[in-house]
Amino acid sequence: DVDRLLAEATILRTHVLRPTWHFVLPADIRWMLELTAPRIHQSSAYYYRQLELDDSIQKRCGKIIERALRSEGQLMRKEIQAVLERAGVRARGPRLGYIMMYAELNGLICSGALKGKQHTYALLEERAPQATELTREQALAELTRRYFTTRGPATEIDFRWWSSLKAVDARRAIEAARPSLEQVDLDGRTYW
Repeated sequence: DVDRLLAEATILRTHVLRPTWHFVLPADIRWMLELTAPRIHQSSAYYYRQLELDDSIQKRCGKIIERALRSEGQLMRKEIQAVLERAGVRARGPRLGYIMMYAELNGLICSGALKGKQHTYALLEERAPQATELTREQALAELTRRYFTTRGPATEIDFRWWSSLKAVDARRAIEAARPSLEQVDLDGRTYW
């Protein structure tokens, strides 16, 4: 069932919230990426430096990947690796992983349909053309409502870990969602 939903783009598989895989609805992917990608890039900066992936190389890789997906359609990771290497970009192991995650976080690519048992990548604009756009405040409130509705009662610290938001943004988010949340103080801790 999950494979079918991925093939139909009913759900998308991408990096959002933290540098790990998440399933996201196409309507939600853009506002979620806009909200969380800067923080994930920040937390990945050390690895970008270690792997010699500065912004200019990442942008070049993005253009190469975009051209390949436009001309060849959905591609498996190893096919994208071959395209990058033919273009003179070293793309093996963790380096390829961070190239792909960067392209996902910047809203260029997301999951495509499976080819056999292998995941593919596709252009996000093709898989989620009707993605919802929210202001930052609306996105903070929506993410917060969804988190506490599905995982509450939970603390602000729990929410910060899950969302990758900075403390100041997590507090703003809780404040923005406060009308739809219930606050409970227990043993010196505040739960929502």
